[in-house]
Amino acid sequence: MKTINYIFLLVIFFLVSCNFSTPKESGCNCLSNNELKLTAINDNWTCGHDCYYSGIYEGTYNTTGKRLSSDIWTPPIEGKYPHHKEIVYCDSFLLEEIDVYYSPCLYNTIDGPVSEILYIRYDYYMHQWRCTYEHAVKLVSKKYKGLYFFTTDYITKEAADSIADSWLRVDVMDKF
Repeated sequence: MKTINYIFLLVIFFLVSCNFSTPKESGCNCLSNNELKLTAINDNWTCGHDCYYSGIYEGTYNTTGKRLSSDIWTPPIEGKYPHHKEIVYCDSFLLEEIDVYYSPCLYNTIDGPVSEILYIRYDYYMHQWRCTYEHAVKLVSKKYKGLYFFTTDYITKEAADSIADSWLRVDVMDKF
């Protein structure tokens, strides 16, 4: 009986050891520019992999109980305002591609200066665009004169492209 218990414990130890020694997901997945629906990734962009995607997936693909991860691609700073691309996966299924743009303007809020953010998403499961615009709205209050709050609106792909183009035309050096 002791031998059976000893063998059983060895089997459990072996199975647990194998689970911890399996290769973990790392590195960025390679996508060709032909597969991308948004901004193409050039050879000079850098990528970082995040095993736990911190954003929220708003599509209809069932992600319940599944892990979302992402690749974050950043272009080199070439005098333009910050932007990057996120490729979101659920296990190995490509869910969405997101181009994230930051406005060249800062708005004073109660929490300090904040820039507007534009998200242009393509959902590969639903085959549709979802664009959101986090933008500043001036407070109408004597107590908070000159301060802004932020609200998020869904906008069309055409409007989002227009905003992104206008922000990317501003050169960083023009602001100083």
